[in-house]
Amino acid sequence: MVVATAATSVFWSWKNKERLRSESEALQKAMPSARDGLVVSALAIDLKPSGHEPAGWFSDLIPMLDEIVAKTNLRRVGAFQGTYMVVGTDERVASNALRSVAQTALDLRDRVMLYSAMREVPMACGCGIHADIVPTIGLGSTVALSQLWSETLSLADRAIDGRVDLSKQSAEWLGNEFDIAMLGERPVLQARKAA
Repeated sequence: MVVATAATSVFWSWKNKERLRSESEALQKAMPSARDGLVVSALAIDLKPSGHEPAGWFSDLIPMLDEIVAKTNLRRVGAFQGTYMVVGTDERVASNALRSVAQTALDLRDRVMLYSAMREVPMACGCGIHADIVPTIGLGSTVALSQLWSETLSLADRAIDGRVDLSKQSAEWLGNEFDIAMLGERPVLQARKAA
């Protein structure tokens, strides 16, 4: 009897391990990774001052945003004409990279809002996040990067003031349980509310 119980226990343990392994493999196949190319997560912030904009406002803001980005595994790839662009390529799993980009987007957005309030410069701020797999070899990489930034900049341009918009693909990679609003209030925004 003891032997039969032990054998049954081993069988169910093995069966559960097999089920978990197959579920894990299915999840890994569904989630893009670096083996398919380079997973690139892009963030664009589109800033539009309304009314009179003081000279040099964007060049004053860039170091403040760079300070936030420097604390992450992301890097700034461009800043011109009121658009600030950040990219993440270090994470091997798309959802991890996107979560990092989303948290950074909230920090950057809140810093822009704080700057706007402190300098009394009314400013519309829209953020767009998109991710894709970019081939690491050949002409396809140039086309893929161009499409990645085109989609990201378009999302930022269309975003309602203060909102962070995710592309459909990014939202799918993050999964249904992800809600950017659930990341919580960022410390910068809390400092602004206290002021």
